Amino acid sequence: MQSHEGYSDRNVTSLPTPVALFQFISLGLMLAIASAGNCLVVYGFGRYLRLRRRSPHTFMLGFVAMDLARILFCFPIAFVTVVHPLEFTIGNSICQAMAFINVFIMIGNSLNVCGMAFDRYFDNKYRAAYRRRCRSWFVIAIIFVVNCLAFIFSFPVIYGGKKRKPIVQVQCMYPQFFYVHEIETLTVLTSVTTAFCLTNVLYAKLFLLLRGRRRMRPVIYEPAVSENWGFYDPRIGITVRNRWIADSLSDTPIAVVSRSMFQSHPLPTNYEIALWRSKKQKDNEKLTKLCFIIHVLYSSMWLPYVVTLYYLALAIGRPSVPTWLEILVTWLTCLQPTITPFAFASFSGLSRRKHRVRNGKRFSPTLSSSST
Repeated sequence: MQSHEGYSDRNVTSLPTPVALFQFISLGLMLAIASAGNCLVVYGFGRYLRLRRRSPHTFMLGFVAMDLARILFCFPIAFVTVVHPLEFTIGNSICQAMAFINVFIMIGNSLNVCGMAFDRYFDNKYRAAYRRRCRSWFVIAIIFVVNCLAFIFSFPVIYGGKKRKPIVQVQCMYPQFFYVHEIETLTVLTSVTTAFCLTNVLYAKLFLLLRGRRRMRPVIYEPAVSENWGFYDPRIGITVRNRWIADSLSDTPIAVVSRSMFQSHPLPTNYEIALWRSKKQKDNEKLTKLCFIIHVLYSSMWLPYVVTLYYLALAIGRPSVPTWLEILVTWLTCLQPTITPFAFASFSGLSRRKHRVRNGKRFSPTLSSSST
């Protein structure tokens, strides 16, 4: 195939040396930091069982995998075009493949973020039924369906569209492929916008639900009882059991043991059960806040880009988007995979690995408390 027409005249559109040097350094830093951050998250998923057992973390793994694919396939080509703006000429087929990967990741990650919101909403509202029926294989199947939908939406847009002349530093991104009389562009933008709006609606309903659950509930204390003429206080040893509850790595509730005069540990009191439920509720709220932070970061980085696409698709015959603005919104999308993995590592406890020895094994209390 012939080379793209937008790369024939680089002397006119090439950037000054200071700007090119700044872009070279910034894109190189983004490439290195994003690779390290996403690899750190993938390593955490492989090492810590707690991150693999929860469905939001599985959605996050699909999210990070797509970002890592974009870093490996798209960032090096953009980096080479920044380093050699006058000599390097990219072919049309490579440019189309890079644009396809960008659109595929944009749609797939939007649906992954929406899947996190669905998971958090149903897990908080229908906790028992959702945990019983929706296992890890169910989330993996949803991620597979999400990737198939992203492929179906993005494939005809790139390989069947009408091209426009791109500008420097926005090579191989989606704005150079747009439609005048076709419906594919609006279909892609509508799907991304629908996922964004639906995610916001779900988080709004979820936060209202969590706010209603934060009401003060009285703690009912169980008085001392007598068995076989032996009185005991159910609050004896409560400090030891509370420490065990706080350090527990299990999602199962406290086992109920029948009372007997030969047993040294009585049944858990209402105070202990309320403490266990309060701990689980706080951990669930932390996980919900983590998913919401990922949604805010992703939306703030990609929303200006999507608005620019709407303008390019609908504003026919009007003044075009300024060059500096198109470059800015494109580089915001490159900044997104650099920030989100470190936000996930910080708020999930992956970066605060304070290990200690217990029963001859190393475990992380931070991961056990903040990632459940």
